[in-house]
Amino acid sequence: MSGGVPRRRRVWLRRLIFIVVVAATLTGSYFWGRHVEPPPRELDAERVALLTGATEPPERVDGEITYWRIRRGDETLYAAESASSAPEVVGYGGRFDLLVVVDGSGNVERVVLVRHDETPSYVENVADFLSSFVGLPATAPLEPGRDVDAITRATVTSQAFAAATRVTSRKILNAALGRDVGLDGEREGWDWRWALVVAAFFGAAIWVRRRPAEWVRVLFAAAAFGVLGLWAGRFVSVGDVGRLVLWKFPPFGPRLSVYLLLGGGAALALFFGNVYCGWLCPFGALTELLYKIPIRKLKVAPEFARRLGGLRFIILCVVVAAFVANWDLGVARYEPFDDLFAYAAAGISLLFLVAVLAVSAFHYRFFCRYLCAAGALLGEVAAVGRPPPRLECRECGECAKVCPTAAIIVNREVIDAALCIECGRCRRDCEAEKQAAQARSGNI
Repeated sequence: MSGGVPRRRRVWLRRLIFIVVVAATLTGSYFWGRHVEPPPRELDAERVALLTGATEPPERVDGEITYWRIRRGDETLYAAESASSAPEVVGYGGRFDLLVVVDGSGNVERVVLVRHDETPSYVENVADFLSSFVGLPATAPLEPGRDVDAITRATVTSQAFAAATRVTSRKILNAALGRDVGLDGEREGWDWRWALVVAAFFGAAIWVRRRPAEWVRVLFAAAAFGVLGLWAGRFVSVGDVGRLVLWKFPPFGPRLSVYLLLGGGAALALFFGNVYCGWLCPFGALTELLYKIPIRKLKVAPEFARRLGGLRFIILCVVVAAFVANWDLGVARYEPFDDLFAYAAAGISLLFLVAVLAVSAFHYRFFCRYLCAAGALLGEVAAVGRPPPRLECRECGECAKVCPTAAIIVNREVIDAALCIECGRCRRDCEAEKQAAQARSGNI
């Protein structure tokens, strides 16, 4: 192909622009965050009274821990914040604060979530979860799934909230009621099991992507959807990207598998192409399986599909800008797979999920190709990485016809790596590549 040198220059220019944009975003976000995000403040008497139903102004008591003595009619209650009483306990999304209230008998009277950095959909029904603590002795184990309920698809968050409640309530017993109660040390749990599962999927994806038989893709998609999606609830979300943009780095141990997914997905994109989107994303796998339903498909001109594919990059920019401007991750909830794999889809989010899945039966990976901000970022990482591997091209154009993401424009030599998901259909259907592969293996 002529013009090889200018093409290399374009690649390096794209890499330079990508690095500058990422560095500028992180730097600007850091300094903007210091300006707009006030430091967490402790609750004042007025808000404590509002949260606990106090009939008199609560009395703040400073000592071994800071707690509030509350009068509600003839009843005396005691409350403390977990952020100051149990700072060593962190959730799946990072730091949080619970107001834990204990009655005069030493039972948990109520638990209120004051602030958090958790994924919004995972704590949508947190009030029901926290209500299961009411009436239990502060000395009880308070184990999720046994003594109290658990937040669906949020095991680490459930355990963290329970641990914070356990430590805080027992410190209240010691400080306010004079009871000699032992405090169990709460250590950060490590997500080893799912991290190993994710690593195994990565290794398998690198191996099978060179063997793109359709039955292999179907089995791999089913495994990714069932294991990583429905069972583990592990996937790359733009919310995880947002935490990095906002410099809100979650604890490493409980989120080891998510760090591995995000970091491993980016690393694979640099060296092997966008393997995560093509092989590991559980939602992408689901939509690809739905597309196999034998119904009439929606045909979109490749050139128009490529232009429309730029929409997801616009969405990525808008979402990141919203993260920084609001200093909040709530906008990440537009992703339908967040609610799907958290089993929390309801209302508008449920309608959007159903609509996306319905369209996916007619259009190949509709959400992935046009709306997924996380996929846009990984695609851009792939584009600034190494060039896609060359085929034994005879310029027949067959690869462009079978490419499901319209990544190949005319033939193999003009390809947009940001759109390629490493499905391997071009290699599978290219006769020249088949013959070259056979020659390399010594079969001809």
